[in-house]
Amino acid sequence: MSDPYARNMFGTFNPYYAKQPIVGRLVVVLDGVYENHGLELIKPPSRALRQTEIHELIVTDEGAQPGSKVNNIAYVGFFEVMQGGVIVVGNEVTIG
Repeated sequence: MSDPYARNMFGTFNPYYAKQPIVGRLVVVLDGVYENHGLELIKPPSRALRQTEIHELIVTDEGAQPGSKVNNIAYVGFFEVMQGGVIVVGNEVTIG
């Protein structure tokens, strides 16, 4: 079975009709800014996050896209997923 995104099965159609928000809590706050990191992003534009998983939050000021490489990054922190769901490129992330 091949990747539906790589095969462009969706074209410009957004298959994510409705989804619940992911809720989490920060468990670590990080303070690090790096240039020339060469971070390679995953190709799929979506990712399922399960309850109790811990994920890292990293931001960039570059035009990041799935499958691209970014150099300028800042580490924000790690968060624990309290309510799981699916994240998609372009979703808003709020911390507060």
